[in-house]
Amino acid sequence: VMAAEVFGADAAVEVAGLVFEAALVPGEGTTVSTTADRTTDTDASVSVLSSTADGGTAVHARARIRAAGSEPSGVDIEVLLESHDQPFSPEDYYARLRALGIEHGPGFAALTAIHRSEADPSSVLGEVRLPAARRAVAASYRVHPVLLDACLQTIAAHPAMLEQPGLFLPLGIGSLRLFGDVREARYCLAALRESGQRSGLGDM
Repeated sequence: VMAAEVFGADAAVEVAGLVFEAALVPGEGTTVSTTADRTTDTDASVSVLSSTADGGTAVHARARIRAAGSEPSGVDIEVLLESHDQPFSPEDYYARLRALGIEHGPGFAALTAIHRSEADPSSVLGEVRLPAARRAVAASYRVHPVLLDACLQTIAAHPAMLEQPGLFLPLGIGSLRLFGDVREARYCLAALRESGQRSGLGDM
């Protein structure tokens, strides 16, 4: 939303160096705000802040937004589906999350199919769809948070991540580039680049 306000609703934008510094748990009297400091015509720093009635403040996320570079070439979805021919049930995936205490209701379960590849074990292809309950407000976002979360879940559904114990939460995003309207996005191609003890790094 802030990127649209700074660069225009249809501009190709990049969010770079996004760091989640603290969880945001709104309570009574909590005010959430987003600030942008435009440093050049094509670059700005952004912070997400909260304040409480008793005067407390916290920074929850920081990033830079800038004009995106050239649009990457497209991919052939049929070829990807053909090479990702090992299905994994999203119902089983969400059941694993429920066992960890994370409940995705019908308004948040946006990962509708998961395809793995024997030819490229690092890769997972997810089918995503913004739930009907969220589509009415989708136009208010460049990327609806539920849709972005479904793409992050695609990385988390990689076998190497599922083999690790506990719950994974995103700590940051190195670069997120947006070139068009993604409200009707259907697929997310994810690749796990690194995985360690209770950690992972991937592209999507």
